[in-house]
Amino acid sequence: FKEIIMHTDIVETYNSRNLFKADDQKAAKAACINKIIPGVSSDAHTAGELGKTYNLMPDFDSTPQGFLKALSQATAVTSRTNFIHRFAPSYARFTRFFRS
Repeated sequence: FKEIIMHTDIVETYNSRNLFKADDQKAAKAACINKIIPGVSSDAHTAGELGKTYNLMPDFDSTPQGFLKALSQATAVTSRTNFIHRFAPSYARFTRFFRS
């Protein structure tokens, strides 16, 4: 961690697919301690997960610096993925074997 922290701009502090809140809390603490911009993600694997978790950001120019500034001012909108959605990718892979 210490080797890459100086090269880090953003830390994902909430992933809606995480099973354990403690994982998000550890990431949030690391971001805060190291003064790194927090970001959240739905990590969507299915359409039903899209839009559940996102960063509500002010408008910004198309530069990386503008993006980072806007993300640092973002409001995190978070919601855990429905447990059933976790199985959809595995179900799709499994049923592929039984299709003609």
